[in-house]
Amino acid sequence: MSSCRTFPAPLSLAPRRYYYHPPPLRFFLTRRVASPFRSSFTWLEAKATTPRQVGVVLDLARNVERLSWQRHGQWSYFGDAQIGRNVGANVVPAPCDSFFGVSGGACGNSAANEWRADTNPLGSHDWRSTRENVLSYSLCRAAREAVPLGCVEVRSNGSHHGRSWLAQAPLPPGVRMLAATLSNEGGSPYAREDVLPHVTYAQNSTITGAVTLHLTGP
Repeated sequence: MSSCRTFPAPLSLAPRRYYYHPPPLRFFLTRRVASPFRSSFTWLEAKATTPRQVGVVLDLARNVERLSWQRHGQWSYFGDAQIGRNVGANVVPAPCDSFFGVSGGACGNSAANEWRADTNPLGSHDWRSTRENVLSYSLCRAAREAVPLGCVEVRSNGSHHGRSWLAQAPLPPGVRMLAATLSNEGGSPYAREDVLPHVTYAQNSTITGAVTLHLTGP
């Protein structure tokens, strides 16, 4: 049974295949939407391609930034400092103002930080890395006094993937969240092909997919 939820800010979605221009489709969810909400897409790929990722991109308000996830990992145990760990909670972007170098020991590749904490204007490695084979992947608004929490969550059986980053100019400030049905990320293509071959679409392939979003509060 679907219920109607009020989301804290306008939310837009667009199907996307990365490293290529998105199809000319975008729609907006403004005040009240049914939850869970299913978004599906289909398009004809005009040329052979090996996309980085395929899925739906969500444009969220800047304060919807607290990332949590649970996923099926390749191993049952990852260290707490590993970005590939199977469970994470309340990870924030912690951006800095430069893509290069060290700024106050907290930007770029800083020896003062764990690698996962190294950051740039898109957010830290830990926050913006792809989480593959997710069971749950959510972004929530920071809790504030007298303001209920608002979250966007992708739920899956492990066949979807999640990635987030901070929008850059000329886009307005905000959070972008990719709910992916395909991810060709991970390792160098030369070494990876014998283990996890990349998916390649032939010319004139029909690409389809769907994601289910759960919106909670306020």
